[in-house]
Amino acid sequence: MRYPTFYQPTSEPPPNPEVLPEALPEPTGWLFTVGSLVPMLLSILSVVLLVICLVHAIRTRQDAWWFFIILFMPTFGPLVYLLTVLLPSWKGERIFTPAAKRTSSSYRREIKNLELRLSQVDTVATRSELGDACLRAGDFDKAREYFLSCLQGNYRTNPYFWYGLAQACYELGLYDEALNAIDKTMQPNYTDYKNDRVLLKAKILAELNRDEEAINLFQEVANFIPTQEGLCRLGIILERNNRTEEAKQVFQKILRNSQAMTPKTRKREKQWIDTAKKQLQKHV
Repeated sequence: MRYPTFYQPTSEPPPNPEVLPEALPEPTGWLFTVGSLVPMLLSILSVVLLVICLVHAIRTRQDAWWFFIILFMPTFGPLVYLLTVLLPSWKGERIFTPAAKRTSSSYRREIKNLELRLSQVDTVATRSELGDACLRAGDFDKAREYFLSCLQGNYRTNPYFWYGLAQACYELGLYDEALNAIDKTMQPNYTDYKNDRVLLKAKILAELNRDEEAINLFQEVANFIPTQEGLCRLGIILERNNRTEEAKQVFQKILRNSQAMTPKTRKREKQWIDTAKKQLQKHV
């Protein structure tokens, strides 16, 4: 007995394996173009963020473990640094307020923000920033404490921290300690703030009555700093050592320099210009 079948043979020929199927049309349009560029853009942004974080970490002297996180944890490391270090620092007053327009309240606000950050994450970089902020605010006792706290472990020879300590000690009248600190910065491979450091050492030596050494340093640096302070202090110490003619020439040079200054610069240098005038009036 034959059973019925539901299969009906078709008259279509079997497919020819040598004939390839028709190719699908390639996707086009601006959406496809943008989508294809996204991976490349993300890679570029990742590299840019890494470089920004690395430069910031170097300039702000972050702890060594931050460099490990940034370099050996691509994308994630820089992102963590951005959220925990960069963004909080960008929100600070110091980033947006010009130094010339700073007020005591803005300095206090900056110090308060930094102290809050220090309580959350205690790093050498934050303590250094606090030391700098206290110097600018005139709180030299705290500045000295913060810079001393930085000079530990791997950072005990860091010339920048010694320079900050020297500035604080000078303002506090601790001249021997200031001299010891500034001498620690006189390293052949450290050129940052070179003229400022030489000027500070000359001022310290003058306070210690080591006048000849101070005069040599003032003469070395006076013409290489953007202020008349070095020349004015040189004239005063020359006067103190009865080198009157040399002192007069220095004070006259300050007045000649002032004639070429812009009103803004003359206002900034008013203290030294007025001092030079008073010293010259003694010899009229």
